[in-house]
Amino acid sequence: MPPAGPAIHRVLEGPAPKYYGLAVILRQWMRDGTYPSGTQIPTESALRKSFGVGRDTVRKSLEILAAEGWIQRFAGRGTFVSDRLPVNALTADLQGVINQVAQINSTTTARDIAVQLVPADADTRSALRLGARERVQRSTHVRISAGEPYGYVETFVPIDISSRIPNRRWFEAPTLVLLEEAGVEIASADQSIGSTLANVSLSALLNISVGAPLVCINRVVYDQNGRAVERVVAHYRGDRYTYRLQLTRAPGGKNAQWEDGA
Repeated sequence: MPPAGPAIHRVLEGPAPKYYGLAVILRQWMRDGTYPSGTQIPTESALRKSFGVGRDTVRKSLEILAAEGWIQRFAGRGTFVSDRLPVNALTADLQGVINQVAQINSTTTARDIAVQLVPADADTRSALRLGARERVQRSTHVRISAGEPYGYVETFVPIDISSRIPNRRWFEAPTLVLLEEAGVEIASADQSIGSTLANVSLSALLNISVGAPLVCINRVVYDQNGRAVERVVAHYRGDRYTYRLQLTRAPGGKNAQWEDGA
């Protein structure tokens, strides 16, 4: 294991939680080959000793990396770097996501809006880096386009942030807008787009048959301190949703990386 030098300690002592900083460090070591694919990483005990952190810090860090697909944990064997590491994400201007949300909200209407405080499920705890018994504010609604269900959207926000927003506002504006109204400085987001099939609940909400194709969007929004402030899970009907990107070649010729156009 590389020594935990001054640069590493600066990451761990930064404004973000220690377990997030540790996950950043381990992720980078897996990305640069310090821990190659398929190799075993140090035990929880060794990580605690090397980085001078507690058991919960190490476990939360490993939970994040496991959820992202960087590691695989085997009972009785240990933790190993995944044989097939996640593909590096394309980078794009966050404003593009904000504009997309604004466009969807301006061209569709919301129905069946519900706002409640609930215990955070395992995926939400991992995404928002919450403790085992913490609760979140969960907001749900169905989006309607041309009189037909278009998508079902769930958002999860930590209670200390949601409590700054008047209850009536949750029925009037997108969550990204409400977060900024509450003084949250949105700095970045991780977003993945995949596909799934409608279960019984989603088929009823979206007026489609069980097993119909859906586009699934998962997004976690972070503030300027690296804190996760919102988790979004959206399911859109595959027959009605289209995701478009304008791609341009970055300066530097054919060997340059691809970028999303604005």
